[in-house]
Amino acid sequence: MYTVVIVDDHLLFSKALGDLVSKFDDFEVLYFSKNGKECIDKISSSPQHPDIILMDINMPVMNGIEATQYISEHFPAIKVIGLSM
Repeated sequence: MYTVVIVDDHLLFSKALGDLVSKFDDFEVLYFSKNGKECIDKISSSPQHPDIILMDINMPVMNGIEATQYISEHFPAIKVIGLSM
């Protein structure tokens, strides 16, 4: 089982993507975040880290590039996939 976190400031898109990911037997969505800072805060405070993060690039507060840099340095086992429209 792979665990996934979805980070996007567009709630409707996040939920639709989460529904799609959840349809695969080997994937489970742990939670959603609306920006990079919220994602980092959740990862840092949670005992379970996701295997994969689907990360939007353009978001308020902390964008996906900044968040990915931090996550890569502090949580190198987590794989990040960038999303952009």
